[in-house]
Amino acid sequence: MTPADTDFKMVMARLEKVERQNRRFKLVGTVLLLIMAAVLLLGAVLPKTRVLEAQELIIRDKNNKVRTWMRVVEERGPNVALLDEDGKTRFMLDMNGCGQVAVKFTDKEGNFLLKKTF
Repeated sequence: MTPADTDFKMVMARLEKVERQNRRFKLVGTVLLLIMAAVLLLGAVLPKTRVLEAQELIIRDKNNKVRTWMRVVEERGPNVALLDEDGKTRFMLDMNGCGQVAVKFTDKEGNFLLKKTF
């Protein structure tokens, strides 16, 4: 092998390395550009307020059982309940039609442990 052949092979190996790096840079640049465009588009679509409005909120556990709910009963007012794993209400905070607030704790059978109206 002549020195010219060795130099040519070295130049070709270096050129291939530079081309691989160039392809990687292009790929990374394209991905970053797509991510930035997605972030900008999502920012334009998302609401600007941090207010969540709903008529009822139901929270379920990993087994899809209702464990907590919050709702407004038209004739009474707002209500909050915590339910046990069997779906029985164990704690309730509600308002009656006169504007009084009631706190209720029950056992597993549904018997009141504490019922206090304020």
